[in-house]
This record gives sequence, structure tokens and C-alpha cells, in this order.
Amino acid sequence: PLHHAVAGDKPEIVRALLTAGADIEALNRSGQSALHIAVEVGSPKIVESLIDAGAKADTEDAQGHTPLYLAVDSGGLKSVRALIKAGASVDGKGNEKGDLPLHHAVAGDKPEIVRALITAGADIDALNRSGQTALHLAVEAGSLKIVEALIKAGARVNAEDGQGHTPLYGAQGGDRKKIANALMKAGGVMR
Repeated sequence: PLHHAVAGDKPEIVRALLTAGADIEALNRSGQSALHIAVEVGSPKIVESLIDAGAKADTEDAQGHTPLYLAVDSGGLKSVRALIKAGASVDGKGNEKGDLPLHHAVAGDKPEIVRALITAGADIDALNRSGQTALHLAVEAGSLKIVEALIKAGARVNAEDGQGHTPLYGAQGGDRKKIANALMKAGGVMR
């Protein structure tokens, strides 16, 4: 019943079920807790209710995704902030590509979530399985806002990816001139 109430975005029913002692950590067939479903549905009220009732912020579903990873995916800034406040690991296990929540937010061009993760202490120079940092991914996504936020936060502008390329290498041509200029202004070199 709790999973159905969460999926139906029914905060009052969720609170009533929690008060009645519903198992907050019960998993559905996909290995998801009610908190996983709440962030996917995009209901910050339910996310907060579940956290207040003691839901574990770092439980992994059957695919290894934490609620924070799914909140980043769904673009739920309020849910991301609530999970961070509840102690969710901002550098927890990544996806099948090794992308951590910050990588995922960068690749999805979600600057507000990127800033929230940086503020919470996410490792801005962590590498995914391709050896890319968040800055490499921001250049690839063509997001000047995120490139600037990462540089401001101290990202290594000359970090090399798995192929030995710096972020500036990915900023060649196309509509990435402003990104290339921002990287060069910060000391970026081409490799």
C-alpha cells in the first residue's frame, strides 16, 4: 500500500500509512523502496515525509541506483536537497558507466542540481569509467553555465580523460567558443 500511495502522489495517505507503521524500507519487485519511487514521481513532500519517518537515503535499488541518483535523473532539485540534508552520499556508487550523481547532473544539463551537489561536497574531479571528469562532460554537453560553475569550484581544467585529452580538446569547433575561452582563461591547455 505504501508504494502505491507514493506512486499515486498521495502525501496524506503516505503520512497515514507511516503513522500506522508501514514498513518504510520494504522493496517492490524492482528492488525500490518508497523513497526511490517518491523521487521518481517528483514529490518533494513525500520525500521529506519518508525521510522524517526514517527512510534510508542511500538504499540501492536492484540496478544499484540510490534515491539521490534517481532524483538527479528526474531533475528534482527539492528532492536532491532533502536527500543531501538527510545524509545521502553525494559521491555514492555510480551507474553502469561509472557516472556519479554529479556526472549525471552535468550530462543532463541541470545547473541548479550541479551547484547543490558541489555545495554538498561532491568530488568535482572524480572520474567515470571513461576517465572523464564532470568538466569533460560539461564541455561535451555544451553547457557554459556548468563549465563556469565547475571552474569556480576549483575543477582541474587540465585533467586528462581516459584518452589523454583535456576538457579544452572537447571544446574545439562548433558552438563551443565561449566554453573554450572560459577554459583557456582558467589556464586550460589543449591535449
